[in-house]
Amino acid sequence: MGKADVTYDRDTQAMDMDIDGIALDPIVSKRLYQQVAERIKHQIQAGSISAGDRLPAEKDLALQLGVSRPTVREALIALEIAGLVEIRTGSGTYIRDRGKLLFPMVDAGPGPFELLHARLLIEGEVAAEAAIRATEKDLSAIDATIQEMAQIMAAGAHAREADQAFHVLIANVAGNSVLADLVARLWHGMFSPMFHKLSEHTGHMANQERTLAEHKAIYAALSTHDALGARSAMRRHLKSVEMILAKSNLSDLGEKPR
Repeated sequence: MGKADVTYDRDTQAMDMDIDGIALDPIVSKRLYQQVAERIKHQIQAGSISAGDRLPAEKDLALQLGVSRPTVREALIALEIAGLVEIRTGSGTYIRDRGKLLFPMVDAGPGPFELLHARLLIEGEVAAEAAIRATEKDLSAIDATIQEMAQIMAAGAHAREADQAFHVLIANVAGNSVLADLVARLWHGMFSPMFHKLSEHTGHMANQERTLAEHKAIYAALSTHDALGARSAMRRHLKSVEMILAKSNLSDLGEKPR
């Protein structure tokens, strides 16, 4: 997967400013995937792309727009949530017929890859610190989330809450309330519509067995107070999620592996 594109999140309220009688539009910095989504939307508005048309392959869009494939993937997911495109498994991404009225794009928050990169930077170090500090009581609580996840999976349900509890508990064990709050807030983004949609299309939501095994590996390092091992296991786990969402074996988002 390519390096994540640098994005900025300093949106301002969309209101005109009047300076010496001259109306000025506010400067609004948008996330890169939002800019890509707006570019495609403008092509639809201009009539360059019509309802029913298939968009170019993800890799081709990335080349044309000069951005990474993960950014294009996030843009297509944002457009799908907005109802402007339909991603068809095994076929591609198609423009939906919405008539002449196209609604404004809504800020869907940080992109999934941006969130994961932040988690990768933070949670590896958090796990290392937790390995040093963890008490038997802490380890018992962390292990309980693993057992809960296994039970939920055995019942055929998705154990997202148990997954979250595992990571938040480790952050709390690290003993830094600022880091614990950061991890909790990053996890809040993992429940966003964008992350959910991308997980569905790439099969991440159906890959719980792998997640469970990776949680067990992290726990094993924590239980032996192996800081280096805990950091490595946590980073491997998050890189694994990142790889699934980037899915290098897909020729295009919405297409089956070849």
